[in-house]
Amino acid sequence: MTLESVTIADELITTVDSFSCVAHVKIDLTNSSYAVSAILQELAKNNVSLELISIRSDQIMFTVTEDAVDVVCSNLKLLDCCFDIERQCAIVSISGGKVTQIPDLTANITGELLSQHIPLLRMFGSVHHITMLLPTTYLPSMVTILKDKFGIAFV
Repeated sequence: MTLESVTIADELITTVDSFSCVAHVKIDLTNSSYAVSAILQELAKNNVSLELISIRSDQIMFTVTEDAVDVVCSNLKLLDCCFDIERQCAIVSISGGKVTQIPDLTANITGELLSQHIPLLRMFGSVHHITMLLPTTYLPSMVTILKDKFGIAFV
């Protein structure tokens, strides 16, 4: 999907992308005997590409393509990891200029999505990007909200 129009005054948004064939993986490290690096290296050995990686002392979270889920499950079971995988997720990224410096854009988008009961599994922001992870079933509603409430439209 590509950006059709933006009504934000300074038009800093240049692209809006969506990818909807991902799974969200959460690994509980509380009782794990493996270091984070060992787990990630094992997945890398099996050609698993990770995105949206987040590492905390008690948990690793990342996304993988749906076709990599079986390999991830097999590897994590071999390592005796406690994990959860949520399939059928979508990543939506809003990019351009200094998108997170548009006053309250991130807060307003988040508030509107949550008020419409659209669960955000994860949300990241940097100066140039806002990236959101959500169940794919909510993607049409999110696209409508971004267009109707914020003037951010997909083609």
